[in-house]
Amino acid sequence: MKSSRLLAVAPLLVFAPASLAQGPPLTGSGGYGDGRNQPGPGGCTYGFVGAARHLEGPTFTVSVVVDDGTTFPETVFTADPVVDALGMPVVPARWAGAWQTGAFAGLGACGSTATITIKDPADSGALFGETAYPVVVAVPVEDNFGVKSNNIPLNNSAEGGALMSVPSVGSPLGTSPPDVFSDLFWKVYSGDRIMRHNSGSSGISVMEIDGYFETIWDTDWATPADFYDRTHGPVLPSTTVPGLLEPAFFQNGITTETLVSLGNSGFGNPCTVFPSLCSPPGGSCAPIGFANGYIVDIQLGETTGTGIACLADGSTAAGLATTYFLPGGMPFTGGPCLQGDYVIQNLRSTDEDQADDLFGISAFGGQQFAGGGPVADLVTEAPEVNVNFRNTILNVVGDSDGLGLDVGNNGGGALNGLKLNVGGGSAQFGIEVRDLAGTAQFAACGASLLEETFTIPLLGGYLQVALDPLFFLTLQTFNGPVVQSGGEGSFASPPIPLPAGLAGVTFFIQGIWVGTPGGVYTARNTNRVKLSLLP
Repeated sequence: MKSSRLLAVAPLLVFAPASLAQGPPLTGSGGYGDGRNQPGPGGCTYGFVGAARHLEGPTFTVSVVVDDGTTFPETVFTADPVVDALGMPVVPARWAGAWQTGAFAGLGACGSTATITIKDPADSGALFGETAYPVVVAVPVEDNFGVKSNNIPLNNSAEGGALMSVPSVGSPLGTSPPDVFSDLFWKVYSGDRIMRHNSGSSGISVMEIDGYFETIWDTDWATPADFYDRTHGPVLPSTTVPGLLEPAFFQNGITTETLVSLGNSGFGNPCTVFPSLCSPPGGSCAPIGFANGYIVDIQLGETTGTGIACLADGSTAAGLATTYFLPGGMPFTGGPCLQGDYVIQNLRSTDEDQADDLFGISAFGGQQFAGGGPVADLVTEAPEVNVNFRNTILNVVGDSDGLGLDVGNNGGGALNGLKLNVGGGSAQFGIEVRDLAGTAQFAACGASLLEETFTIPLLGGYLQVALDPLFFLTLQTFNGPVVQSGGEGSFASPPIPLPAGLAGVTFFIQGIWVGTPGGVYTARNTNRVKLSLLP
């Protein structure tokens, strides 16, 4: 099933290898904008691509100043909020406007910095818990340098992409409630395996979604690509596919789901930013049979409480389904580039090596084609899209076959970090602890054979404890200094071998960060991951 679907679309995509840019990335100020430098003949060519939205005030402005004296004048945009059938704002509102300064030369000045400011003259705070100024950082697909994202990937990078219906079947962007009978795909963050965060004294265990890390491809950039709408909501076991976890709306309809409608990206044609992507060089179209796109890192807000809160008490009820809805009517023929105008965000990792305990299917994702009902992903595949969390994150990275730990484009692990096959005798696993703030100085992690039974305070944080000596054994291995990169901190452990005799064992793994803000030792907790070792 998967093979036939991918064979139909694989020739239609190009996946350019990532390459380091020349020199350090440009940096934005105030958390409102960012830039990335692109390699160019004889030096660097700096290109800024971004977007902004707000929920208040009729206008907002964007301005850019580079330290070499280059200035882009302030530009004013008019808000365009989206409302649902009851006249209430869709949270968050679609992009009110977008800006692109275009590319400009900075030969021999690869270390230049830029101040990018987005302002709303009428700003008076947040609305419905959403900040006024999320950020999109976009770079052409050939340059993945400096992009940061505090995510739980559950995939080891995409190898191919899938078209859904052609033309695509779905409601217009921003439709609330979304059309659950259209083209869609989903990814599950299961409550008992990864949605577990230490509650501390409040007794409320939540994790906060603060953005997304993904790619956006378009067969024709004559019109900027639209982001797929998405929802975050509860999970239920499928009533038709044993073992599959699916969005609860298939059974109950839309109830407590949060709709995120980002609308049009506003991004310009990648050919103008990176001409080598296009054919002929410098043209405006991708080579026939291929698509160009951007890597995007989307932030919903800059401070705690400005993202989307989700339950993380470690129960089955805490499962989170992130579902992506395709806008309807996308064609695959015609247009200036002769290959339609089809936006592709359904990129797939097709070589996942999670242990197979469900007879060939994955519990953690699936697709629906034009109302045909939910279809589980195969055990070897997973969507490439990632959800970012504001919390300190623990990712388990596994290796089933001795070929190395499976990690994605931005660190983290694959689905074998939840179900790991150890039967071959060459399996191993390690951990990655990641913090978007990048301020902690030390990370430690432990694995227990028993589930946590009580909580103890530790350096201002809270640690879930199980009376199991294995935790203290691995704590001696899984600890080390935090490495700062691009404003984000991470710690990755060396791998630990897992002999075949451990099949049937379950590890309960948690980590902790320790930093010294203000000279005081402070601990920040991660999510807990449940790892099953299977034959």
